[in-house]
Amino acid sequence: MHGSIVPFFMQLVRSPVEILLLLALLISLSAKLTLIAMSTSIVTLVIIRVSRTYLRRYATRMADSTAGYISILQEAISAIRIVKGFSAERIVHSKFSDLASLYMRSAIKLARIHEAIPTLNEVFAIAALSVVLFLGGHEVFAGRMSASDLMTFLFALFAIMA
Repeated sequence: MHGSIVPFFMQLVRSPVEILLLLALLISLSAKLTLIAMSTSIVTLVIIRVSRTYLRRYATRMADSTAGYISILQEAISAIRIVKGFSAERIVHSKFSDLASLYMRSAIKLARIHEAIPTLNEVFAIAALSVVLFLGGHEVFAGRMSASDLMTFLFALFAIMA
């Protein structure tokens, strides 16, 4: 028990302190580049928040459609004599197929959104890195920043991202 709790609390304390120290290093090296890198992080967080609402919506739709087609199936199986007696096979089949197709459409949309989120995050991370490299290169060529400071900045930025 002690062996699993202590590392958890050490990580819980160490991570925020590590991030704050790296952020202080980034700001001390170049406040302008830090602001640019962090602004793209805010855009990424907004995209994650918006996509999370879509994920919840489609997950709810999937649960509702699953419940719908399972209840139709259960009713048809438990009352098979009534369904056959009133020749309602077509009606039950059409209800079931409609609800199953709704489930499939919701599942496909959910999978698309679920697969798009990491891709969008990577695109924004690469865009942020490109902008930081471009502007950092201009800072180096203008003599306002040394190449070693730019490399230190990039390594610290990667350490925060990881």
